[in-house]
Amino acid sequence: MVYALINKPYILDLLPGRSLIEYLVKHGVDIYLLDWGIPGQEDRRLRFDDLVTEYLPQAIERVKKTSGKDHLNLFGYCIGGLLIMLYAATHPDAPLSSLILLATPIDFSHAGFVSTWFTPGSFDVDSLVDAMGNVPPSFIMSGANLLRVRGTLSLVQESIGDARVPEVWSAFSLWGLDGVPFPGEAFRQWIKDFYQENKLVTNQLLLAGHHVHLSQITTPIMTIAAESDHLIPLSQIKPTLEAVSSAEKELFHFAWESFWTGDESEGGP
Repeated sequence: MVYALINKPYILDLLPGRSLIEYLVKHGVDIYLLDWGIPGQEDRRLRFDDLVTEYLPQAIERVKKTSGKDHLNLFGYCIGGLLIMLYAATHPDAPLSSLILLATPIDFSHAGFVSTWFTPGSFDVDSLVDAMGNVPPSFIMSGANLLRVRGTLSLVQESIGDARVPEVWSAFSLWGLDGVPFPGEAFRQWIKDFYQENKLVTNQLLLAGHHVHLSQITTPIMTIAAESDHLIPLSQIKPTLEAVSSAEKELFHFAWESFWTGDESEGGP
């Protein structure tokens, strides 16, 4: 399991009965979780190139050695999903059985309000990163919280009468405030190469000096989306299946309320 760069991964193991990891373990799946840690100023020059060409391959080799398996399934959440896509596209002999993406943006041409905020004319990412180095979590979460207002009101209305809501909401809110800095150079790439120039789906993205082509991915793949996700809208996720060359591929999307209430009839916790 490969998590994003801007929060801590315990959201995947939040509470008993509200844990993806618990659910998978109970169904006989061995889980390995890659925690990127908390970047210090010594990590401000860390780039997507480093994460994809150095960190991920080392982690995958360690899992293979520890598990005794030749192939593994990679699960990526949000930016973590993007990282495993970049890895799969640039490592044609990667020991992968499948790719599973959750809330993973691929096409940044229709990113909702975020696209407006990050246009080159209104957001000078170079000046920000040059001045601050790593980008503090308070900066990242201020924008995310604005987008969550609508979703929060909807959840409150839908969940009235559910006795577990206060407990889950409290844990979720604590996690939301427990962010980590975004490595400066990686954030510069995130804004310029993805949000501002949408280089990934146009085959213009350079990683360690080489162009990334998602069409090089042939591994079976499933991408999962929530219909009312205000941070990563469905329009950013749908193009995934068109971009890859996998013979087995599926888009699975669900209504947010089924996730919140933990309705296992929808296929998960």
